[in-house]
Amino acid sequence: MEVFIRRTQHPVGQGLFHSSEIVWKNPSNKKIQTFRLVYDCGSHQAYSTFLEGQIKDYKKSIPRTEKIDLLVISHFHKDHISGIKKLLENKTINVETLLIPHLSPAQVILALASVADSEEGKETGFETDFILDPIPTLQALDSNITNILVVKPVEGPSVPPEADKGSPEIDEGASEDITSSAEGNMQVITPNGKMSLEEMTGGAPSHVIDDQHSFRLNISNKVFWSFATYLEREEANKLNKFLKNLYSRLGGNARNIDSSIVNQTSFNDHLNKGENVKKLLPYFKELKAAYKDTNKDLNPSSLMLYSGPKSSFTTSGYSKNHTCRCDCPLCSRLGRDTRSGVSWLGRDTRSGVSWLGTGDADLSTSIKCDDLKKHFSHRVDKILTATVPHHGSKKNSCNGTISTIPATNWIISAHPESYGHPDIDVIKLLNNRHNRIYFVNGDKGSKFIENLWIEFPD
Repeated sequence: MEVFIRRTQHPVGQGLFHSSEIVWKNPSNKKIQTFRLVYDCGSHQAYSTFLEGQIKDYKKSIPRTEKIDLLVISHFHKDHISGIKKLLENKTINVETLLIPHLSPAQVILALASVADSEEGKETGFETDFILDPIPTLQALDSNITNILVVKPVEGPSVPPEADKGSPEIDEGASEDITSSAEGNMQVITPNGKMSLEEMTGGAPSHVIDDQHSFRLNISNKVFWSFATYLEREEANKLNKFLKNLYSRLGGNARNIDSSIVNQTSFNDHLNKGENVKKLLPYFKELKAAYKDTNKDLNPSSLMLYSGPKSSFTTSGYSKNHTCRCDCPLCSRLGRDTRSGVSWLGRDTRSGVSWLGTGDADLSTSIKCDDLKKHFSHRVDKILTATVPHHGSKKNSCNGTISTIPATNWIISAHPESYGHPDIDVIKLLNNRHNRIYFVNGDKGSKFIENLWIEFPD
């Protein structure tokens, strides 16, 4: 059985917009089926025309009778969510399942501060509303979203998704008794077994899960595709420092928020009640100042996504295309391979064909990299392509990042004139490992497309 996968990193300037299609012939009715994934959809205001053009082209590629099966939002920064409204509004496209990260009240405040720090930051608007009340904001778009799942980090020691004790071949290639109606649908894999999305949610429009839950696409009774998430653990020390700076910047205005606030402790306690966070909206100036005082690259936790075959496969073909011809100095540093189309056909990629989206994840220490590896277990060794954390920021990567994620292809989605991303030290780090680096910016030719043909045994 042959399955075709196309993965596209869209050129949206300083931002991130990834889409994937998994295509196969349904073994029961012989019809062609397509499963669509989107990971993040946003860019900074300066590059909004790039983003809007890519969204328009993407929506045109989806027949009216079809949908986005899985939409994943890594975190609530503008350059990762600003296109969500355009993508979903007015019922122009249906979404089966949406995954968003759970944010503590402190992280919600931090996300608001990042909006305040942007040039076009406003107290009202889609990004602000989405951060404060993500589910009602999405529902107000008049969009058709069947399941909204809020992902929390698992409490206690992390167990690899699917609880398979790290064995990559425990059930791969084994036939399962699934009904023809289950073919082409996702199941939720929990530590206690498998269930349908409907069984898990009970028909409710939203549901909270932890990142030990994973998802399995049933292509046939022998062929499965796996999606697994990992949400960074909250860094209390950094968040407490940010809240301390915010309290200092507010000064006497802290009492205006609530008369019970008399010191730092009462300020923190008041805001830890999530409904009180909205009281900070009139203080965008102070939010922006505290954000800069703490660390401008202090980000809310990112929801990472793994996508790859669960079943073993025998042969595969692979091709990719990336023809950026922009004049920025970065592309010339990266070498000819990033400036011209490259095609490998008939390449054996059995060691790994999977993809990892990292959002703005902080993988700057060996401990954080080890936590990621423990969570994903054997999956990390199967990754062919990954996005570089936080657009190539030096503050989010280290030597351990590259050794933990042994990808061949690394995608940097950024614009060279924004925020100093990507950092030249990150590029050197990747080059030292002889990785292939692809810089996706605002140039249409920088769009990175991977095509994979995977043959699964019957």
